[in-house]
Amino acid sequence: MKKNSKFIILIFVIIALLTAGYFMFFGNNKITVEVSTMNASVGSLSKSLDLTGVLYSSDFEEIIVTPNLEILKIYVEENSVVKSGQLLAELDTTDYLISLEKAKISLEQLNSDLADAKGGSGNSEAVLLKNEISKSLEEYNKIKKNSDESVENLEKSKVLYEENVISQAEYEKNISANRDIESNLKIANLNYNDSVANYNDYINNNEQSVASLERQIKSLDFDIESLNNDIEKTKIYSSINGIVTKFPLKQARKTTTGSEILIYDTSSYEFIAKATQEDAVFIKEGQSASVVINGIPNSYDGIVSYLGKTAETDENSGSKTPKVEVKIKITLADSLLKSGYEGEAVIEVDKGENVIKVKNECIKQDEENKKYLFVLDNNLAKKVYVETGLSDGYNIVILSGIKENDEVIINPQTDIIDGTAVKLLN
Repeated sequence: MKKNSKFIILIFVIIALLTAGYFMFFGNNKITVEVSTMNASVGSLSKSLDLTGVLYSSDFEEIIVTPNLEILKIYVEENSVVKSGQLLAELDTTDYLISLEKAKISLEQLNSDLADAKGGSGNSEAVLLKNEISKSLEEYNKIKKNSDESVENLEKSKVLYEENVISQAEYEKNISANRDIESNLKIANLNYNDSVANYNDYINNNEQSVASLERQIKSLDFDIESLNNDIEKTKIYSSINGIVTKFPLKQARKTTTGSEILIYDTSSYEFIAKATQEDAVFIKEGQSASVVINGIPNSYDGIVSYLGKTAETDENSGSKTPKVEVKIKITLADSLLKSGYEGEAVIEVDKGENVIKVKNECIKQDEENKKYLFVLDNNLAKKVYVETGLSDGYNIVILSGIKENDEVIINPQTDIIDGTAVKLLN
């Protein structure tokens, strides 16, 4: 037991001596870490996005050519440069002019018929029908008067018959005569009612006829207007300045169904690209852009003129990433640009002026997601928490925590902590 106790004591003594020796040897000689540094600088910083896309004319005209007309004259061909208002071709108008003349003759007749119909009660047929009413009424009144007299005579003859002044045969003769007059009165009344009904029917039918004629005239007016428009279309003009990219017309041939002339504006272009949703959130209309077209040494300034409202997946690309359409208006086009050219655009999505900036690799993040960096202070690494802003992928803006010309450690090693002794790499 005594031997074991002595052995344990000896071990503790050795450990104590070693510890003391360590502090004696290293106590005044801290471990020094070699580092690279940079000075925080003040300047500008911008964030940009790179997009690939295709150049298109921002304005074009599509002229649908009327089919089955002979082409009398052509004045341009494909790739011709044209101006607004320039005549491109003339088509035959013969069929349209014949149809127009027929329509005008029909319209003249309809207007004449309408004038007669609107005469209403003043035309000859209406006058005849009115005369029939007058005649039948006159006849009815005449018979009515005779009927009244016949009734009065019949009453007198009845008294005379009862007083045996006249014979029974004479009395019965008066009764028969009265019956005939009453029958004639009923017929006269029917004739009068018929003449009134005929006149009313004519007036009603005439009103319907007027309405029908007015509808026909209106329809024919539309037909004439349409024919005039078709005649105007036989002379084909350009409404924009540009280049003719499609011109299917051949002189002395007939136009075919579906023929169209395409003219693209060569003074105005848009670069159209697709941005991923991660990039699209930074893009806004009005942002500055630079466009480079493959094969053209020039760079073209542009402005974001449109940002799609929805993100869609392009099935043809094979990618399942939703993308948003972006249009960039070229501010100053030249003759080198052509619709359909491919290229790349750089959009400046954010920019800071007079900001403090350091390299991205200077920034670290702790377990609480707080950002910090190390500043060189008397050969010691000083840990400083910072607030960061815009980054272009290489540099980052420091909003608070350091000032201009502070010497910051670049990409500090993991073993560097607050107070670590450091020295600059040779």
